[in-house]
Amino acid sequence: KKDLKKMNFLFYLTFNQLMQKVRCDWRSNILDYLGTARSGLKIFPNNSMCTVSDSNNCDWDTLPNTISRIYPGGATGCIFGSEFGFDVFKHSEDSLLIYFQGGGACWNYVTTITEPLCSTTIDDSFASDGIFNNDNLTNPFLNFSKIQINYCSGDVHAGNKTTNYGGEMNVTRVTQNGIMNAKTVLDWLVQQQMNGNIASPLENLIIAGSSAGSIGAQIWASNITNALAAKNIALIFDSYVGVFPKDIEAFLFHEFNACPYLPTTYLQSECQAENVHLYNITKTQLSLLPHHSRIASLVSKRDYVQISYYDALQITSEHSDDFISPSQFYAQFQRILELYTTFPNNSVTIQQPVAFIVDTDIHTYLPHDYMYTTSIYGPLTSFSDANTSALVPWLSAFLNYADQDKLERKDFVICEECAGNLSDVPTEEDLNTTAYCDAVLASRCIVRTLQ
Repeated sequence: KKDLKKMNFLFYLTFNQLMQKVRCDWRSNILDYLGTARSGLKIFPNNSMCTVSDSNNCDWDTLPNTISRIYPGGATGCIFGSEFGFDVFKHSEDSLLIYFQGGGACWNYVTTITEPLCSTTIDDSFASDGIFNNDNLTNPFLNFSKIQINYCSGDVHAGNKTTNYGGEMNVTRVTQNGIMNAKTVLDWLVQQQMNGNIASPLENLIIAGSSAGSIGAQIWASNITNALAAKNIALIFDSYVGVFPKDIEAFLFHEFNACPYLPTTYLQSECQAENVHLYNITKTQLSLLPHHSRIASLVSKRDYVQISYYDALQITSEHSDDFISPSQFYAQFQRILELYTTFPNNSVTIQQPVAFIVDTDIHTYLPHDYMYTTSIYGPLTSFSDANTSALVPWLSAFLNYADQDKLERKDFVICEECAGNLSDVPTEEDLNTTAYCDAVLASRCIVRTLQ
């Protein structure tokens, strides 16, 4: 760990030198992902733009009943200085989905300047696929208003740092503002609830994110639930469980200057000492949630983008011969999910998180229309078999399990879903494949007896 600081993450290693030290597939995988991560974007003819000023707070009740982008200004911004904005998909005033957008990460000179491995600007167009597809009547989020916290800071929504890269004659100033970007959106939402522009309490509040946005949702979970009043709370973490090379995530959180903003003094101290890991943060955040909250993870067994970022982090910390195989990745993320057991909270127990594990290598589901054809066996699945476990019905059940108007039975259960044979203690043969399912995780269910 201390060697990481000494190397300073090889800020001035050229890309050609980097490529000579590593297998090349991680680079193409990441660049392919960044090129397609925001597919399905559209220019909507009736969208609106609003810039916050002293005389205009772009309040909810002044926005049209369509899609709006709000530019809050202030301390917000993208990694290279362009303007940050967040998107409001206005529908219901009592059901709200807050979505953290994904788009990679940038953590040193090579991955920020030489060839950025993160999205560095916000898009001119708006999301229209996946959870944002209002033309698909099976969309579980159809009747929700949605807030998309756009991502252009390269810091998994958790940075507050300015870095000058380059020599004395050619300096590139990089500002990673993920903390201020997300906080500004949350402050705006709190003001809307205080002013009566959205319901207080909200009937339903969902916090979700994909890829880097999944990490953002994990880091911001209790901050949001503590700030906004809501009756029913659900969290959905899509495609980033947190499988990192040893000690590197602790170094990254410290380097991004995320430590002062973590929810407890213990985590802040551990972060400053470079001892904190994402699962520490996530488990603490989940323990601070209201007792009625429910949590789900969506993840692919062989997620090629998570594996590629693991490799990229390895090579930039000069552990170039220690990459991760798909079977190793699968085994590690299951161990992490096992850590999220029941959480005591004021003598009340939060339901154990459940997961929908897909037997494929795809990265992210929520922002794409293939979520509507995905089962535990992958996308484009035929649902002719009544036993096929499909993602969208599973999500619908997960979201609606406490809605008495939509359920005919009193006792309702939503469980872990995974394709494969159950294994209590995976054998050595199991660990060389991804064909099995963790029996500990498979036993997890959300159970609610409705009154």
